[in-house]
Amino acid sequence: MLAPITLLITLFLAIPFAAKAQVNDLNTLSSQKEVREARQVNDWEEDPPKGTPGLYKNRFFTGGGLGLQFGTLTAVELAPTVGYIVHRMFRFGITVNFSYFRDAYFQPALSSYYWGGSFFIRFYPIRRLFIHAEIGGMNQPYGSNHERKWLAYPIAGIGYSQPLGNRVALTIRAMWNFNNDEYSIYGNPIIGIGCEVGL
Repeated sequence: MLAPITLLITLFLAIPFAAKAQVNDLNTLSSQKEVREARQVNDWEEDPPKGTPGLYKNRFFTGGGLGLQFGTLTAVELAPTVGYIVHRMFRFGITVNFSYFRDAYFQPALSSYYWGGSFFIRFYPIRRLFIHAEIGGMNQPYGSNHERKWLAYPIAGIGYSQPLGNRVALTIRAMWNFNNDEYSIYGNPIIGIGCEVGL
């Protein structure tokens, strides 16, 4: 008879402690959520709770690249980007490209310009490291008579995204151009540095 009574007393004492532990666990989870929201979560690394401010607020981002060189060879390159974040592991976007080159080594100086755009997708298999693939088209001088022509540029590679804040990240890409045309404007490999800013 003593054993059942002991068991009942043990259960009677254990239930309040178990309930208290459960409440403590809930309080811990609640405080973690509050801390997470207070820090506004690094949106470049994981999906934040619904309604959290930051990059995922509307899932659109912008950015791109800018290149300037002056001297005997003058080069101006603009590549603004607009994209959309489907999930922390997947995003896509479009880039508009414009480039101007002037080579003063020749007399008279030779100049040319290129314009076009591309569609890209990125997949983040692990945090910050991504696989980048794009297909683009460029209107450019072609052939010895410099007749203008559209060329397609399939490009793929890998990249790394380094957050600089809650809504800004620096991207570094190492890519390969699969257009082997002799008048292709891209050599290999292509090293690109840009930024992304959440809207």
